[in-house]
Amino acid sequence: MVEMRAYVADRLRSVKGFRMVPGSRANFFLTEIVAPELDSTKVFNELLKRGVIVKDGSDIPGLGSRYLRVDVNLRSTWIILCRHWLTSASPKLNP
Repeated sequence: MVEMRAYVADRLRSVKGFRMVPGSRANFFLTEIVAPELDSTKVFNELLKRGVIVKDGSDIPGLGSRYLRVDVNLRSTWIILCRHWLTSASPKLNP
């Protein structure tokens, strides 16, 4: 899990519109959506179309529509997620 955290943290540093929330020690990462034109439901739905399953923060009490929760143990999910974010022309999640 430590190796996966390092991989994800490194990738997310270069992704415009998203920020990994520091300090998580659980088996998931909390990711903040900082792009003003996006919210967690839109990102959730677009990622789901691509086969990536994350938890929409608007469904989690205390978080809201600016956050996603992603299981750190799902390496294939993180690879797809990071690849998509890194190759997107903008944080709008255009196909």
